[in-house]
Amino acid sequence: MKVIELKRLDNSLSKHPYYADESSKKLAVIFPGSGYSVMAPYHYYLTNFFTELDYSVLNVDLDYRYYPEIDKRKEFLLYDIEQVF
Repeated sequence: MKVIELKRLDNSLSKHPYYADESSKKLAVIFPGSGYSVMAPYHYYLTNFFTELDYSVLNVDLDYRYYPEIDKRKEFLLYDIEQVF
């Protein structure tokens, strides 16, 4: 597992676990649900499921619970997605 670190709009770092299979031509991108992080149990099981099928897996951690304004959350979300891809 690698961790991809990206700088966010507020200069904090977001960390995204990446399970790379260099021979794979398939990528599964898993996003957490609202209020969850990439450390939730379903991420563990989904990651295992896809790696067993020879996928590389990127868990994108987009936790915005600390930004109460919906416009700010949207701004951070769009910026982070752009940085990941």
